[in-house]
Amino acid sequence: MVFAMFIGMLSATACSQEKGNEPEGDKLIVANIKYEVSIKASEKVKINFIVTKGFEPNIYQDGKLVSQGNYDSDDIETDNIQTTFTHKGQALVFGIIVNGFYDVTSPDATVLLHVKTYQDDKLIHDFSKERKVGDGFNEQFTHYAKPLD
Repeated sequence: MVFAMFIGMLSATACSQEKGNEPEGDKLIVANIKYEVSIKASEKVKINFIVTKGFEPNIYQDGKLVSQGNYDSDDIETDNIQTTFTHKGQALVFGIIVNGFYDVTSPDATVLLHVKTYQDDKLIHDFSKERKVGDGFNEQFTHYAKPLD
């Protein structure tokens, strides 16, 4: 249920899929997919990570197995976090939800989001964006493993 709500919410918001990385049927391969994530906020915020994968099991966060299926983290309260999600498979979708503390966090608080996508240790996509917390926001990243040139 949480994943269905998340996907529905993301369909109406930002999506940061790499250009030219749409799936092409049987041309997908099994590869090591990694997202390096850095989030720095001007004030403490609540962060939630949601990670979904294809058919292959196992999602790792910072080298530790966190799920054999899809993963939905607990809320993390911080103003600075660096973490890595990895998966060996054909696809990995990574989402971030950021919210302020409604009675404490200024809606003008800023969040710098930096996400790097790797396939088999090769940098595929580098995304960096500064956002205002406002009423909260989310970003989604999708990577389909394809043969590298």
